[in-house]
Amino acid sequence: MLPLFTQNVITVSSEQRLSDVSGEIRARSPSHCVVVEEPRGDFVGIVRLKDALSQPTNRIFADLVSRVPAITLEGKNTSVEVAAAVGRRNYEEVVILSNTGKFLGVVTRNSLTAWMSAERSRLEEDLAAKLKSARRLARRLAQQLKEQSSRLDEAMGHFEEFSYVVSHDVRAPLRAVRGYAEALSEDYGHSLDATANDYVARIIRASHRLDVLVLGILTYSQIARTRVTLETVNLNAVLAAAIKEKVRAHPRVAIFQAEPLAPVLGHGPLLSKCISHLLDFAFGAVVYELSPRISLRTEQVVGRVRLIVEDNGADPDRVLHDRIFEAFQGAPSAMVDDGSSIDLAIVRKAAEKMRGSLLIERIDSGGVRTTLELPRPAQV
Repeated sequence: MLPLFTQNVITVSSEQRLSDVSGEIRARSPSHCVVVEEPRGDFVGIVRLKDALSQPTNRIFADLVSRVPAITLEGKNTSVEVAAAVGRRNYEEVVILSNTGKFLGVVTRNSLTAWMSAERSRLEEDLAAKLKSARRLARRLAQQLKEQSSRLDEAMGHFEEFSYVVSHDVRAPLRAVRGYAEALSEDYGHSLDATANDYVARIIRASHRLDVLVLGILTYSQIARTRVTLETVNLNAVLAAAIKEKVRAHPRVAIFQAEPLAPVLGHGPLLSKCISHLLDFAFGAVVYELSPRISLRTEQVVGRVRLIVEDNGADPDRVLHDRIFEAFQGAPSAMVDDGSSIDLAIVRKAAEKMRGSLLIERIDSGGVRTTLELPRPAQV
C-alpha cells in the first residue's frame, strides 16, 4: 500500500456477513470497509463504519455498499502520480484503482495532506544534504583553483624570467656579433678576399635570422600568457593600419579588397599582430614576382567570420612542410630566413587565444591562401 493511502481501512469480500468481521471492526474502528469481489479482488464499493455498526450482523456487505469517487491509474501507480491525480480533484475521499480495476487503496484529504507534508520534509532534507555536498565540492574546487592559480602565477614568473634572459642575456651578445661583423665588412672588406667576405656576409645574415627568431619567441611567449577579453573589432580599421605600414616597404605589391570586411569578435592588439604577420607572410612570397598581388576578403559562416588572405607567390614549399606552424622544430631554411615559421606559429597561438583557428593551403591557380577564422559578434 502506498504511503499516502489511509491506513484506517479493512478489506472484505462482498459475500461476507457483518458477523464475520464485526470483532475486527469494533477493535479497529476503521473509517472505511472496502468491499471487493472475490477471487479477483475487483472493487465493488465502500461500507461506512456507522452503517456497518447500525445493521444486523446477518447482513452481507454487498447490501450495504455506497458508491464513492474512484480514480483509475494508467501509469506506474507511484505516490507522486496518485497525489497528482487526487490533487486535481476536490474530493474528501477517493478510491484508487489500478488500470485492471483492482483496488489499491483509499486516499482522504487528511492522508493526502499528511503525505504532502512528509514529502515536503523529505525533499527539504534531500535539498539540504545536496546543498551541503555542493558547498563541500565548492570549497574543494576553490582550493584547487587557488592552487592552480598559484602554480600559474609561478609559471608566469618563470616566463618573465625567461623573457628577461632572452631580451638581455641572449640578444646583447647577438647584437655585438652582428655589429662586429658589419664593422669588419665596412672597414676591412676591401682587404679580404671573396671567400672571407662571403663568410662575413653569412655571419651577418645568420645573426639577423637568429635575432628575428628570438624576437618571435618573445612574442610567442607573451601571447601565450596574455589574458584575453573578446570584443567586437573593426577589421577594416586594423587592416588599413597594417597595410599602410607594409606598403612603404613594398610599394610594388598590388593589394585588392573587393568589399568592406565583416567585424569579428576578437582582441584588438592580438588581431593586429595576426594581420601584420599574415601580410608579412604574403609580402615575403610575392615581392619578387613580376606582378605581385595580394587579395583580402571575409566570408561569414554560422557563428564565424573567415578573413582570407591570398597571394600569387611562386614558392610552393611554403605549404608542404608538415610542421609549418611549429615554432621550435625544424622548418625549411627559406622559412627560417624570413621568419615565416615563427610568424605563423604566433598567428596560430593568437587565434587560439581568441577562440579561432588558422588554415594555410595552396591555391590551384598558384600562390597560397591563409584563412584566419574567428567568432562572429552576436549582434551582427
